[in-house]
Amino acid sequence: MVGEWKMTDRFLPLELGGIDVILEMEWLDSLGVTKVDWRNLTFQHEGRKVVIRGDPSLTKTRVRLKNMIKTWEANDQGFLVECHAMEGGLTGEEMYDEEKEEMERLVDEILSLGIIHPSTSPCSSPVLQVKKKDGSWRFCVDYRALNNVTIPDKFLIIVIEELFDELNGANMFSKIDLKAGGYHQIRMHPEDVEKIALCVHEGHYELLVMPFELTNAPSTFQALIYI
Repeated sequence: MVGEWKMTDRFLPLELGGIDVILEMEWLDSLGVTKVDWRNLTFQHEGRKVVIRGDPSLTKTRVRLKNMIKTWEANDQGFLVECHAMEGGLTGEEMYDEEKEEMERLVDEILSLGIIHPSTSPCSSPVLQVKKKDGSWRFCVDYRALNNVTIPDKFLIIVIEELFDELNGANMFSKIDLKAGGYHQIRMHPEDVEKIALCVHEGHYELLVMPFELTNAPSTFQALIYI
């Protein structure tokens, strides 16, 4: 059946997944000379108009940010990760003395800020240090094992170019001060804290705030910004 037009034909039995039937060139050729309106997906057959419509149940609906925000309650907490399974016990690579000293300094700094605390979690991700252009070190946690077993969010990340288009003609702008850490201003869900434990050469720690390296961190941060 195509639109409201019922037809009888011969078909080859094949496994097509979620598709009922495929009409190829052989079937189109059987229609003969046909007037087709590709813009409106209609064609004339035996003196009447046939409208081609897809199955709406097979179409993915695009998520609207405004509709998602309406589902949040005032006291809701962001839920970052839901894991099937994760192997623990990962260890970091050997480091030079310079890196060890810098690692110890960074750990002491974030300990004093309340960003991490000692952990006994069965999970563990290694810490890597990447040198910046100015010669200082960037503290990075290798969460690839955790990200591989994390269910990704479906929250759409905003397109910067679209934002610029919306600002066209505006004279006044508001801004948010995120110099205090951005992602680090978001508390981790208590049940997820042990999943993001990290190991360094001098100990095992847990992050109490959202790290940058999680696969769902960008979408979680963007969702909370919209609230």
